[in-house]
Amino acid sequence: MKNYTNGAAFIDKEIVPISEAKISILDWGFLHSDATYDVVHVWRGRFFRLNDHLERFFSSMEKLRMSIPYTQKRITFDFE
Repeated sequence: MKNYTNGAAFIDKEIVPISEAKISILDWGFLHSDATYDVVHVWRGRFFRLNDHLERFFSSMEKLRMSIPYTQKRITFDFE
């Protein structure tokens, strides 16, 4: 099991420890600032109110006319 003590990131269709997260300087979001995010807190080794955070994230993406090929349910599946 990977260690997410210092944080995690979703990069190239994979959840990785934050220390392994890297993006290309040619990434569309990096070049054009097309981005949204929501910080998910962890309490005692478990995500705190993950669904609330994901609802805000998906709402922000919708307002920016952005989409990802994953549902909220699919994203939470990896952490249940």
